[in-house]
Amino acid sequence: MFAKQKSINGQVSASMLHNNLAVNFKSAKNSLLFVHKSAAHLLCKADAVKDFPDCEVTADGHIHRDVVCKVPSANQQISYVLILQADWVELTHGNMLVLATQKGIKMYDELGSTLIHWHGFGAGGESIVFTKGIASVGGRTICIGSSAGQILAFSVSGGGEMVKFEEYVAGHKHSITAVAAEGDKLVSADENGDIVIHRHVDGTSFKLEHTVPGRGIPCNTLAVWKNIIVAGYSNGELRLYSLSNGILLGVIDAHALSINAVHIAKDSGRCVSVSEDSYVRVWEFQSGSSVEVSHLFAESITDHQLVGARFLDAAGTSFAVTAYDSSEIFLFNQP
Repeated sequence: MFAKQKSINGQVSASMLHNNLAVNFKSAKNSLLFVHKSAAHLLCKADAVKDFPDCEVTADGHIHRDVVCKVPSANQQISYVLILQADWVELTHGNMLVLATQKGIKMYDELGSTLIHWHGFGAGGESIVFTKGIASVGGRTICIGSSAGQILAFSVSGGGEMVKFEEYVAGHKHSITAVAAEGDKLVSADENGDIVIHRHVDGTSFKLEHTVPGRGIPCNTLAVWKNIIVAGYSNGELRLYSLSNGILLGVIDAHALSINAVHIAKDSGRCVSVSEDSYVRVWEFQSGSSVEVSHLFAESITDHQLVGARFLDAAGTSFAVTAYDSSEIFLFNQP
């Protein structure tokens, strides 16, 4: 079904983080990124060299560069801050790069060259110690989960040059682990496995619609396709829920160990999942009165704990995978 292609080699290794791969396949400039400690390691296609004249093109036709997260400390010294997730968000004006960290949230232009907004923790009495889970809603709002169980919502205007904090979206009692969105719906999950569905009302505020109680098993990763929520858990289960009412649609014993990332190709309903069990699997969903699931592909990347996976096109004909403590980005393509 899929054939393994020549890997892309980064210059650093991927950290042990959930959802540790982002793909910006709509742009030829920032193609891929993963997190290594306090840096988002970007692998740009060679035609971006004009944007980064100080970077050399490697033999595999990519430019490697790091967006490093550092902030001033109390003694005015620069300190490096661990990044827990990095991703591009699609907005009306274009894409932005968002870093969710242990000290705050950084938002950059698509290239990661210009810092547009910094939101440090502690403002307004915040008791947040980290952020995780990044999504955009309606093309003008960026939502980021937090350790306090709140989602921080930011509005973006002025062609992407103005970012304003709008509200804390409540609904969780535990630290948020993942956030996803589809249309005006915002879906979030936490360390207890609770899933909360909000609706973005008139593009201004969020209304709580449904809460799916967890079972004490962390939900590490989320994806949404049509009316289906796909949730990956630390016990290796994929659980499917209805976006409209939160009802459980099905359970798949997908992996032997913790699922660290899922991603759905919007045009085909294909879903890729990766786990600490070394396996990457591809599924296909058919929505209707009931959900039909087909298992299309599985391959073990031996001796690797997999931490990130993304399709490289909307049809789901190719995808990329990252592994903990490895600098390789593994590529697969449908012949």
